[in-house]
Amino acid sequence: MEDTAVPPVRSDRFARRALLAGFVGTAAAAVVVPKVTASAQAAPGPKAVAPAGGQTHDVTIYAVALPDGNFAYGYTPETASIPGPTLEMVEGDTLRLRVINRTGRVMSAHPHGVDYDIESDGSLQTGTAIPADGERTYVWRSHVGGVGADGVYTPGSAGYWHYHDHALNGSAHGTEGIRRGLYGALIVRRAGDPLPDVQNIVVINDANINNKVAPNTPTFTARQGQRVEWVVIGHGNSFHTFSLKGHRWANNRTGLISGPNDGSQVVDTRTVGPADSFGFQVIAGERVGPGRYEYHTHVALFWDRGVFGWFDVLESPAPVVTVTGIADGETYGDSLSKTVNWTVTGGAATGASSATLDGQPLANGSTLRLWTLALGQHELVVTAKGTDGDTTTTVRFSTRATFADLQALVTALPLSETTRAGLLDRVTRAAGKASSGSESGAVSLLEQFVSRVENQVRSNAEVRSVLLRDAQALIAELRALDAAEGGR
Repeated sequence: MEDTAVPPVRSDRFARRALLAGFVGTAAAAVVVPKVTASAQAAPGPKAVAPAGGQTHDVTIYAVALPDGNFAYGYTPETASIPGPTLEMVEGDTLRLRVINRTGRVMSAHPHGVDYDIESDGSLQTGTAIPADGERTYVWRSHVGGVGADGVYTPGSAGYWHYHDHALNGSAHGTEGIRRGLYGALIVRRAGDPLPDVQNIVVINDANINNKVAPNTPTFTARQGQRVEWVVIGHGNSFHTFSLKGHRWANNRTGLISGPNDGSQVVDTRTVGPADSFGFQVIAGERVGPGRYEYHTHVALFWDRGVFGWFDVLESPAPVVTVTGIADGETYGDSLSKTVNWTVTGGAATGASSATLDGQPLANGSTLRLWTLALGQHELVVTAKGTDGDTTTTVRFSTRATFADLQALVTALPLSETTRAGLLDRVTRAAGKASSGSESGAVSLLEQFVSRVENQVRSNAEVRSVLLRDAQALIAELRALDAAEGGR
């Protein structure tokens, strides 16, 4: 007699039995039941901000002669530059500035905007200059604003200030030192002020910027979306109007608008004269995109003579969203709990993100009890805010019920021990019947399971609903499998 091959459906049948049992794919495990946080993901904390003041900072700088005939301050003689180091304080801080003179001439360092005793004035007139090859420590203080004993408010020291030589070569007012490069920025922040990603210092010194003229003036760069701080200082004999193309700022202490009711004037050009200084922060390329933007004096005579430079805003990569805890295309047993996290990286990321699961808000780090979700496909959508548009990542996954999941849920969910024992007996025996090929026997035991749940699980509607749902889903799959094989 001719042998008859086993129908191909048999191999599929065993695979489907294994899936029903929970032996293939993502296996069920012990159930944990933490609450799912359903609030919207809040934006991460703000960018770095200035801390509280009250600290004392000891800083050493050198003053040196440069090969081109100019002079400069630097943290080391080798790194001296024009302008010199940007010195920073927070209101309430004290700066002890040790200046080591390597210029071969008398010189000094004199501050604007901060508090100091006359011994720290840094001028020839007060006898506080530094002789050639000498050194001196200047002590500059700052204070927090407040109401004085007379009831009058005294402003704090916060502002964009500067420091400069006041004595080079015996000059009574230090004009030669300023003209030849001995100057730098001095910033006093208020606690909580936002800190920049990039900082640009522009000193318009008569007919040059940082003692250079175009095309040798600085070309500043930033990536689109970075917070850029500009500090503008005037020296020499001339008044200028500093202008930055493509960007605007508020004409106030920080250059920032505090809210819709802030009446500060918004500008893109501001007058600066000798010993004047101001600063502001902008977001590079905000609403204008990457490109080359000119910064310059708007006084035509000086503009034509090279008092301008370039601010290059570079394109940033789009934000990249990485989701962990669940994977796209995966199927999970519904007795599992999954903790969903996501991270956002990329130069254009603003740090803000949000997510929805099946259209409902989901917080980063939420733990999902999969048995609380409907069986079938689900969609997680994570949106990351970028400076030039948003990035959306979608993860689609499915949940299903297996015998292993149903056993795990009966074991873990709140039930009386008598009810639990009876339900575990039925589902365990049903799993055995299904694995031996008796779909009808498994269905009969699952129907007994359903009857017991309906009669014995009454106080907890959620538990009752999920147990009935899973059992009925298994019954439907077993019947479909049995029908596909002709009732074998």
